[in-house]
Amino acid sequence: MKNKILFVHGFGVKKDARGMFTDIAKSLQNDLSFSEYEYILTDLNVIDAVTSDIYLNPLSKQADILKSIYRQEEKGSCVTIISHSQGCVVTALAYLPKVKNVILLAPPTNNDIEKTINSFKNREGSLLNTKGDSTLMRSDGSKTIVPKEYWTDRNDINYIDEYKVLSKSNNLTFVLAGQDEIVSNESEDVYSHLGSVVKIDGDHNFEGKDRGGLIEEIKKLL
Repeated sequence: MKNKILFVHGFGVKKDARGMFTDIAKSLQNDLSFSEYEYILTDLNVIDAVTSDIYLNPLSKQADILKSIYRQEEKGSCVTIISHSQGCVVTALAYLPKVKNVILLAPPTNNDIEKTINSFKNREGSLLNTKGDSTLMRSDGSKTIVPKEYWTDRNDINYIDEYKVLSKSNNLTFVLAGQDEIVSNESEDVYSHLGSVVKIDGDHNFEGKDRGGLIEEIKKLL
């Protein structure tokens, strides 16, 4: 039986999660204990081949894409899912039963659309309209195009409730970033009733020296 890791990226980024997932996969491939693993990265949105702009799918469609990929990869395999940020919500929405391990990195605790809007509204070129299509300027100069269907879809989701459903048929580990500047860790006690909780040093993306600490923690969990 093959061991596979399926990576699920977060809000408005490409399949490598800005290098986080490729860093994790490369480190595991270089470790003999994990060299037999296969690694699957997938875009849950639409990427413009010319501009690299990202067109966001509604969360329900992202979940459908993930479900389809999982069904393809699970045959004859033990699959571990590693999700980051809003990818944790997508994983929960996909309702995937009996995954070997589900590791949720920096999972959002609540559906705070206003906070998402505020993080982009002051960037030159951003156009925000939750009742229509929005254009979000990213820090790297790229654009994320958000259709009104995304906002409508997201507005109806309770993140904690979705995690509760996911926990009923899966082994969950919540990996919280100790210095997370995006997600609040106030729901740590709630998570402890749904699975294991680990808090390690790092910002929301576990950048810099904290990336190594994240990878070592993942090795312990596999």
